[in-house]
Amino acid sequence: MATMKTDSHSFLARFPVLKGVSIALLIQFVLIFLLTALFHFSSLPDNNMGLLSIMVVIVSVLIGGVVAAKAVEARFLLNGLGVGIGCLIIVLLVSLIGGNGINPAGMGIRALCYLGAGTVGGMLGALVSK
Repeated sequence: MATMKTDSHSFLARFPVLKGVSIALLIQFVLIFLLTALFHFSSLPDNNMGLLSIMVVIVSVLIGGVVAAKAVEARFLLNGLGVGIGCLIIVLLVSLIGGNGINPAGMGIRALCYLGAGTVGGMLGALVSK
């Protein structure tokens, strides 16, 4: 009787960039929810929201880049950068679908945050995985 060989890896384990993007977006969603609750229930001025949202993006994509880089044995930077690019594309698509459009002035800063955090996350993942 022939036996089928089953792969013990999950779907996300075979695609480390996809795993990193999904974890980064999940973390970003949770942190934005907490940030919204913080602004709603406290007396923080709204002018702090921009800086805190950039910090949320950097932290979430950095963690996603670390997760993607830990899952591979080589090309750590490219996997981290892939997480940054994937998150940026998804956020831009959600922004377009939501009807907000794209602000060209803030696009450069947003792209720098996503790509830089993903690349640094890839570097940190290379250090952590060894």
